[in-house]
Parts: sequence; structure tokens; C-alpha cells
Amino acid sequence: MRPALTAALILAATSAFSQDTTSGSAAPAGIPVTTSYNMSAPMAGKTAEEEAAEDQTYRTQMYALAAGECADLLASIATSCSVTNISVSTQITRQPGIANQMYASGTVNMLVELK
Repeated sequence: MRPALTAALILAATSAFSQDTTSGSAAPAGIPVTTSYNMSAPMAGKTAEEEAAEDQTYRTQMYALAAGECADLLASIATSCSVTNISVSTQITRQPGIANQMYASGTVNMLVELK
């Protein structure tokens, strides 16, 4: 009886999460556009607090770059633009005898309707 119950639950879960791709529902208008950024620079901070502040500054710069992407696309090739995802990461590389290095990267995904 237990295997039958397990199979029934799996079938129910599969049915609940499946999508009907033949219903004729329209796909989202537009095309996906992705832009990525990378930058690195030596860090000026000497204490953990100063490094944390620099890290936040780099993250903020990445978000600002991402936020400006739709404006650039609207000024050039798009009639509409919406941000669907932003990902930002930072990393500090420490090597003896060399200034700590900050690496920051960001990616913004957008949905754009072309002119």
C-alpha cells in the first residue's frame, strides 16, 4: 500500500507543477538582454571596517551601473525595458607583501522590446 501511495503523491506533485505549453498563452513580449560588469582595484582600507566600507562602495557602484542599463537601452534600441534580475558579488584577495585587491562583478538581466 505504501508504494501505491508514494506513486500517487509523485503523480499529484508532478501534475501540480507541470505547465501546459499548448494553451496558446502568449510569451512575454520582448527579448532577454544580459549585461555583465567586472572591475578590480587595489584597496585603500587597512582595517576590517575600512575594507567593509570599500566593499559596500563597490557593490553600490555595481547596482548603479545596472540601474542605468535600461536608460541606455531606451535611448538606443528599446521601446520598453524592465529589469528581471540583478546579481552582484565582491571578493577581496589578500597576498602577503601586496596591497589587498577588490574584485567586483555584477550582472543585470532585462526584458526589452525593440524599436
